[in-house]
Amino acid sequence: MKIDLRPIKHEIGAHIPFSFNISIVDREPTVPSDVKVTGDIKNRAGYLILNMTMEAEIVTVCDRCLDSIARMHTVEFEAVLADSIEGEEDDGIIVCENDEFVPDELAASTFILEMPTKNLCREDCKGLCPKCGTNLNESDCSCTKKEIDPRLSKLLELLDE
Repeated sequence: MKIDLRPIKHEIGAHIPFSFNISIVDREPTVPSDVKVTGDIKNRAGYLILNMTMEAEIVTVCDRCLDSIARMHTVEFEAVLADSIEGEEDDGIIVCENDEFVPDELAASTFILEMPTKNLCREDCKGLCPKCGTNLNESDCSCTKKEIDPRLSKLLELLDE
């Protein structure tokens, strides 16, 4: 999708709304349906401001108990669009050549980069028993004695004091 910026470039207060879908495949977490992208480009005092929202369901597994998780993931993004950059400070500025802006790749990469790095089915997830593999959220472990990691055994001496 290409957005022509010429109609709003010299008209303060003008804006261009846009909406499209993108497909993200071969990712973990999985994105089973298209990502819905909506946004607006506004001319504010001669600056073109991009506001974009990306939203889709992501499916993954809990990092502690390995249960399947499906939840909505929403990403908000804002940047300034410019013809060129004069200095080396370019944070938050996107260069648009020939007065055209192509949001597809930017939306996909932003959505992927903002995916959660830790996925939990719930905040108080107890995880799996390291000895028998029982999901501690569903039932108590049947292990009789919990083994202590030998690297931490020295810490037990602190409890004896």
